[in-house]
Formats: sequence, structure tokens, C-alpha cells
Amino acid sequence: MSKSRRTRSQFEGKFGIGAIPGVLTMAALCGAIWSLYEAWRLQSAEVTFWQAWAASGAAAAVVIMLTLPLGWCVGALWRWKQAGGRVRAFVAAAPLRFASLLGASALALVLVSYLAFGSVEIFAALFSSPKVRQIALALVLPFIGIFAWAVWRGAEAGLMRGFVALTKRELGQKEVERRLPIAAFLGALILAITWGLSFIFLAPDVFDELNLQPVLPFAIIGVAAVVGSFMPARRTVLAAAMAGIFGLGGLGIFYMGSEVPAQMRVRMPQYAPGTNLVLGTLKKKPVQFARDIQSNSQSAVCKPGQTPPDARRVGRVGDGAPDIILLTVDAMRWDHTSLGGYKRDTTPHLKKRAESAAVFANAYTTASSTRQSFRGMFSGIYSSRIAAPKSTKWGLSFAPGQETLASYLSAAGYETKALSTDPGAFPTKYRAFQGFDLVDESPVKMYGDTDRGAPHIVNRMTAYLSDPERVAPRFVWAHMLEAHQPYFGGPNLVKYGKREADRYDSGLNFVDTQIERLLEFARGPNLPRPVIVIITADHGQAFMEHGFRAHGATVFGEEVHVPWLFWGPGIKPGVYQSPVSLIDLVPTVLDLVELNVPEALCGQSLGPSLLAGEEPPERIVYTEVIPDRTRDYLGAAIIQGDDKLLLRPSLELIQLFDLAEDSGEKIDRSDKEPQRRDEMLEVLREFYLERGLDPSNFGV
Repeated sequence: MSKSRRTRSQFEGKFGIGAIPGVLTMAALCGAIWSLYEAWRLQSAEVTFWQAWAASGAAAAVVIMLTLPLGWCVGALWRWKQAGGRVRAFVAAAPLRFASLLGASALALVLVSYLAFGSVEIFAALFSSPKVRQIALALVLPFIGIFAWAVWRGAEAGLMRGFVALTKRELGQKEVERRLPIAAFLGALILAITWGLSFIFLAPDVFDELNLQPVLPFAIIGVAAVVGSFMPARRTVLAAAMAGIFGLGGLGIFYMGSEVPAQMRVRMPQYAPGTNLVLGTLKKKPVQFARDIQSNSQSAVCKPGQTPPDARRVGRVGDGAPDIILLTVDAMRWDHTSLGGYKRDTTPHLKKRAESAAVFANAYTTASSTRQSFRGMFSGIYSSRIAAPKSTKWGLSFAPGQETLASYLSAAGYETKALSTDPGAFPTKYRAFQGFDLVDESPVKMYGDTDRGAPHIVNRMTAYLSDPERVAPRFVWAHMLEAHQPYFGGPNLVKYGKREADRYDSGLNFVDTQIERLLEFARGPNLPRPVIVIITADHGQAFMEHGFRAHGATVFGEEVHVPWLFWGPGIKPGVYQSPVSLIDLVPTVLDLVELNVPEALCGQSLGPSLLAGEEPPERIVYTEVIPDRTRDYLGAAIIQGDDKLLLRPSLELIQLFDLAEDSGEKIDRSDKEPQRRDEMLEVLREFYLERGLDPSNFGV
């Protein structure tokens, strides 16, 4: 070896330069494959493959640049320790042993992947919290590792015995060793394809279940870069890798300088979360959102300058005041019920009972997550105008001085009781039950059993209201969880299928049977007092209609359009078509029991319409999702008549829908009807200004 070549070899070994070609090659190869995969998922009728690939290619180029140092560091350490020479010596001295170890390791790796992914799928069906799934996986992984180690030892011994047996037959050791590279290549190819399929078809869902989906490209490309650090240096390979990286970089430049289709921005968070994470970070605008807008000692107000509500000023109810039942069903969306004309008869009992109820067919929650929806529903103040004190990750909380529906009714002479079903979502410590005199936590334990909690909730509610010795009227609220993922059921559950939407429908059907039990009691003749029954939901549930699953991320109809039904003395049955909001719950209930409605509430009473059997007057219906300690989503929508204007500031997206012709909100009319879009934008702008909110924070 010449002096210059020897010097170069020592330099490459000392500083890990020799690792760079392999690192670049593997990172570029996996980056290109990943970008093609995300582009394939991202494309749609409105988004071409080339537009999608420009976005995913840009993200891949960034991820490659970020993971290259990892691969180079591993390669430098490998060469510095001169481990490569020892491996080559081992391969030369014992090729059969090396082949058996390599084959067994590859098999164990595939086994670990599938067992880990399968475990997460099982945990997804058992636990609704991503954090709990992460903990469960951490507890199970050591056992998976032990099992994989046992398989590895057995496979290595078996392969070695097979190789030895072949050498003792007519082939001979030299012939076996000659054919070994081809056999090893084919075996490795089969295992690599099998492993790759696990990432393509299982990993996206698994990372999503763990709430880690955006980190998947970093994991894949990072591992590829590390593996590449062990490859021999080849200039031709380096040139090909650089060409690939520059090609992806070119796609990135094209993407950053082009106009991104609105539909691609809509689809990207769910269909290409890795691309969305990388590009969103590069182009993300800081969200300025006012959080400290309420004093802890006072109740929030809807508009600046108003007098804070005081529960002592709503008055007192008379001796004949009715009992009040408020039942909320988690994630019950309107168009998956029989009332909404769904293809399955998921709620036949509720549909039958609705014939004697006042039904609001176009009712919308104040937000698409439980904590924000209940904050508005219970206080009568929009989430953007009310403090959200520290709580559990998903938990509802109120400031110490905040008045709620329960506190108004308690001050007016009602005995108020809540049936706690989910301490994570409704933590007593953080005043989730503000204003309730009694909190019954027995349903929490029931939800840890196979029979679930809805039957127990109905039993507790009916027993509480049946007491003939009581003097004061009672208000009782409970929340049913069976329609929330992972979609619990109970005995005699109707099973529609195994898909997520099928299991959701089964959960709704089970809830329907328990609602029937409750209404059979509440509408019966032998009650101590007349009863007002109110049934609604905190939000809906998405099944990829607009690129999202579950809830809490957007204000599309599948997440915010919910049932809302009233039964009670003087309430006129009928179907009311005018859009209404659950922000009206507090003033409506207070009005129905003849109490004063505080002027500082954001909602309006629907009592006059319910008692007269007339449509509520037309007004703006507003719904939102705002950043909080749990999620950083920001979106808003207003509904005026049949028109819905939807904003997603982080995507710089404004959409206009005609709900009469397009109830699924699929056809954006904002470009075809710019005048109507601008009119509604101005209405929304005035809405924010009247409430002391900065319109620019919401993208207006």
C-alpha cells in the first residue's frame, strides 16, 4: 500500500470519514422510500402525486440532514475502536457461524417488530389514553425481548446445525460457503421485505396509537443511517446517494416556493404526519393566544366590562320546581344516530322517544374536546373567554370563582349531584365538579369491569331521584363513556364489525339501551316531581372524513354536530331545524325553571322557543378548538343559516360550506363565492371584537 493511500486510510479510520458514503446511501434510500410512501398516502382527487411528493420529499431531505450526524458518529466510533477488522476476521474464520448469527438476528428483529406492533393494537382496544398505552408497552417489551432472545438462540443453533449437515453431505463445506452469499442475500431480502411490510402497514397505526406517529420517519431514517455506517466506502455509492439527496432537496425547494393546495394542507396532519411535523415546524407561525383573561376570584364574562355573574342573584325556585336530569354521552355525533338518518339503526329507542321530545337537529358543541366543550357548556362562556387552570392532561378545570350551571341551581335551592365516570377527564382536585353538592364516584370502579358503567349510572340516577322523603328538587348529571374509544359495550352487544366505526356504532347502540332505561323511569307516572330530561353530547367522533381520527383537532361537523333533546313539563315536542349551540344550555335551563339568567353569559335561552313550539330566532353559532396544555390545535367556525365558515389558522386555510347541499362539508365554496366568504369573515371579526378577542389570533 502506498504512503498516501495508507495515510488516507488512517485518516478515514480515525475520523469516521469512511462511514459517510454508507450513511448517505442508506439514509437517502430510506428517505426516498418514505417520501414516496407518504406522497402515496397524501395524494387525492384534489392533490396530484407530484404535489404530494414535493412536500414529502422536502420533509425527507430535512430528516436526512438531521439524522446524518447520528450515523456518522456511530461509524466513527466503530472505526475508532477498529471493530470492523475484528468482524471481518470473524467472518473469514467462521463464515457458517456468522451466517447463522446474522439469520437468527434478522428473524428475531422481525419477530420483535410484529409482537410489539401487535401488542400496541391490543392496548389500543383496551386503553383510551396514549400515555397508558406507552406505559403498557414499556412493561411488555422486556417479556417480548426475552421471548425474542430465546427464538434467536434456537434459530442460531438450528441454522448452524443445518449448515453443518449440508457440509457433511455431498456438497462439502467449500461448496456451501460458495453458495452461502446468494442464500444469505435471498434470505435477508425476504426478511427485509417482511420487516418493511410491518412498518408500511402496521407502524403508522401503531405510532398513532402511541401518539408518536410524527417521529416515525426520524426512527426509520435514523436507523438506516446507523446501518449505513457499517457499509464499505465506495465513491460510486457516494455519488448516487448525493444525487438522491440533492433530488429530494430540489423537491423541497419546489415545494417551499409553490402554492400548496388547500386540500393537501387539510390531509397532511393525518395522512402524512411526519411530513406535517417537519414542514409545519419550518413554516409554523407562533400562535399568540390570550390565556390570562379571568381573575381567579370572579366568574368569567362574555364581553369586557360586563358584571361577573353571581349565583346568588339568579333567585330561588318554588316548591313545585321540577327535577333536572342532564345526561351527556361522550363522542355521540348526530349523523351516526337513527335521528340523523344513519344507515344503521344505532339508536332505535332514542328515535322512538324523540317523538315526544323537542329535538334540535342542528345543535353544535362549543368545542370538539371534552375539557373545552364542558368548560363552555357548564359555564355559558366560550373557552376562549374563560380561564383554564392547571389540571390533568385531558382534564376539565375551573377557576375558584367560576360560576357553573350546578352552582346557579344549588344557590337557587336545588340539590346538585354529579356521577363521576372518568377521573382523568373530570378531576375533583381541579374543580371539574364546581358547584355540585354531591359527587358519586362509584361509576369509576364500574368502568374497570367488563360490564362497563352505563347500567350502573342509570341505576344510581333513578335511585337518587326516587327518594320520596326529600324536600328540595334535584339536579343530577352523568356522562356515559361507551361511545368513546376504545368503544366499550356491555351484555348483548350488537356487533356491526371490527372496524373502528363499527365498534363505535356498537357502543352507541349499547348506550341507546341504557338511555331507554333512564327515559322509561323519567317519563313514568309515579315520580315525586315532574322531571326535565336533557340528553346531548360533549363532541362527536371523526373517522378520517377530513383526514382526522377521534376528536379535539378540528371543528368539522363530525366532531361538533351532536344530538340535543329536551323532555319536560310545558316543552313542545317537535324537530327544530335552526342552528343552536350548547353555549345556550345554562341560560335555557335557568329559564325553564323560572330563574334569572345572568346578562354576562354568552348563550341565549331557548326556553321561549321550547315552550311555544317555535323555531329559535336566527343567530350566529360559533364553535372553536383552542391551544391549551394538552394540544396545540387552533380552529374556529361560525354557522349562519345554511352557511358555515371554517378557519384553520395554522394551515392558513379558510373554507366555506353550504350545509343544506353539502352536510358532509366536502365542497369548499370559498373561491367560487368570495363575496359570501368575506361577508362571513367580517361577521366573525365583529364577533371577536365584541368579546374582547384579537381576530388576528384566529387568522381573521
